[in-house]
Amino acid sequence: THTHTQATARLMALVESALASVTISATDYETLEFFWTLRRLTVNDDHRGRGGPMSLERQVAFVREFGRGYESLAADGTPFKESARVQHIRQLCSAYNEQLKAMGLRDYQVAHVLHELSQACMH
Repeated sequence: THTHTQATARLMALVESALASVTISATDYETLEFFWTLRRLTVNDDHRGRGGPMSLERQVAFVREFGRGYESLAADGTPFKESARVQHIRQLCSAYNEQLKAMGLRDYQVAHVLHELSQACMH
């Protein structure tokens, strides 16, 4: 029926909007992996100076904001992504991911263990 078709169209629009809000784009897989690694390694400091995991909303915003900056130009006209500082951080992230793969670990496992250790040390 017509009402069923309209309801389905509204639902599909809602799903597409939700997917667009969490989808991150990058020029290649290595860059996307770099963004993901930065996101996972970044601590969300609250106003009391205590860190913790970022909310999903904040994670998506972080990667989007970094992605925009990554593609922008520095004051001297060179691409920010080609700066020595960004290239150094990218190399560190790549080495980190390679070490995890060599040990058979996933990044979220490291973050969980570190979070648990930091909580144990605080108490």
